[in-house]
Order: sequence, then structure tokens, then C-alpha cells
Amino acid sequence: MLSTPIILTHVPIAPPTSPISIVPLVPPISQVYVRRRNQDVPLVLPPPPVKFSLPLPPSTSMSEDSPPPQSTSDLDLPIAIRKGKRTCTEHPISNCVSFDHLSPSFKAFSLSLSSLVVSKSYREALSHPGWHKAMEEEMHALELNHTWDLIPKPARTSIVGCHWIFTVKQNPDSTVDRLKARLVAKGLHSDIWP
Repeated sequence: MLSTPIILTHVPIAPPTSPISIVPLVPPISQVYVRRRNQDVPLVLPPPPVKFSLPLPPSTSMSEDSPPPQSTSDLDLPIAIRKGKRTCTEHPISNCVSFDHLSPSFKAFSLSLSSLVVSKSYREALSHPGWHKAMEEEMHALELNHTWDLIPKPARTSIVGCHWIFTVKQNPDSTVDRLKARLVAKGLHSDIWP
């Protein structure tokens, strides 16, 4: 049987002529489990637990309702190590997925999604008339809302850049509703994160 150490302290609760009370405190934490860093740690399996069986007196028999006695060696097993990422190259998804197995309506929807390419850069968007119109509408809205004022650059300041984000808005029947272009500030500046 494991015994837990108990720390006792003396706390007077009455005048000095009366007996002193002893109050037990919670024992200090002696072990802390810390998550392992992401390294290739060789898997070390513990030895198989030894099962202890105690002979039963002849008058006592085990019934099916009573649980089996627990061994104390189960308490010494280590915490499970996380498994790595699994990959499967035996059955690539490209062998199973095709447009041939889709219903006609879903096939039309899928083809309409892949027919319109979303621009990834400013220069690519300028060559497409729909994206060019969406960019002009965004700039016009920013000017009407007085989003910014042009001022001279103050000394010793860094400028936060901006970039375009392009999205396609679609109707429920998968037809293109409109092309959207938004000018947004960059989240991380190169001076902060080299």
C-alpha cells in the first residue's frame, strides 16, 4: 500500500494554555507531465504487465458479476505517445474521383466552378474584363466613403502595404452572380517578420 506524505503545521487557535491543533496540508506536487516536443522519439514499449493471482480460499468462489482484481502494474504504464500523420499512396483519390459518376446537375455545377479561374494577382486580374470592372467598383466605393486621405509620409515610419482579394459570388443555381474584388491591408509587414 502506498502512503502519501502528510505535511503537518502547527496553528494555534486558542490561548497558549490550551492544546495546539494540528492541521494537515495538501502535499506539494512532486511530478508534472509535460508534452513532448515534436521529435522522432523511438517508441519504447514497456514490458508486459505481470499478472498477480492470489489463491482463493476453498469456501469463496468468483462469480461472474464481480470484477476481476486489478493489478498494480497498470499504474506504472507511460502516457501514450501520439501517432504521426498517416498517408496512403496505395489508393490515390485520383483513381476513384471523376466527373463520370456525378449526376448531370451536379456535373454542371462542378464544371461551372472550375470554368471560372479566380485571379491570384493584380496583374492577372487586370487582363480579365470582369475582374478589372470589380476592381474599379471597389476603388470607386473607397473614394466615395472617404476611406483614406493622402498625406506626406512621416519620417521614420513604415508603411503597411495592401493587396487584392478576389472572390466569385454565385447564385443558388450555381450561376455566377458577380465578381468581387476587395483591397485589404496586409496583415504582417516585412519589417516586423523578416
